[in-house]
Formats: sequence, structure tokens, C-alpha cells
Amino acid sequence: MKISTKSGGFLLIELLFAFILISLLIFPLMQYEVNNFKKIEEANDTSVAALQINNFSEVLLTAGREIADWNNENTRLLPKGMGKVELLSEHVCRITLRWDRHKWHEMTETVAC
Repeated sequence: MKISTKSGGFLLIELLFAFILISLLIFPLMQYEVNNFKKIEEANDTSVAALQINNFSEVLLTAGREIADWNNENTRLLPKGMGKVELLSEHVCRITLRWDRHKWHEMTETVAC
């Protein structure tokens, strides 16, 4: 029985085109997943920032915790996280928290203190 070798080259070219087609389809999916991961990180940072501001506003009302301790915790929980407290009037404060994940984000809340 004789095997024809004329179609052997076509099979390799077909495989090459199949791999190229698969890679062209998979690359956008991978890029989509990477973008989703970045959005998830940003959503997590925003949630952590909101919790930190609420936590510190409650602490201001009860114990008067040091801002330096709070900023150490901000740096541990958020990338380049730092916060500040401004006294707007006798019993009103503005708490601002900034962090940097791919770009600078800022969250501000005015609370009783």
C-alpha cells in the first residue's frame, strides 16, 4: 500500500493557520480578563477606602485616635494610601483619603467630630 506524500505540506499549512486563528481569538479574551482584574482591584480599593473613612469618623467621635496611626493603616491597606483630616468648624471635619492604583483616586466625607 502506497501513501501519498503530496498532501503532507497542506496539512502543516492548515495547522499553522488554525494556530494563528486560535491565537487571534484568545488574545482579546485575555486582554478582557486583564481589564476586568484591574476594575476589580479598583472596586476593592474604593470599598476599603470607604470603610477606612467610616472607621476613622467613628473613632474621631469616641477616642480621638492619632492620624499617624490611621495613615499607617491606610498605607498597609491601600496602594500609596494617605489620609488627612480638616476641621471645618467646631464639630464638623472633612476626612480625605487618597490612593494610587494605576491612577490617583480620592474619597472625601464630611462628618461630625
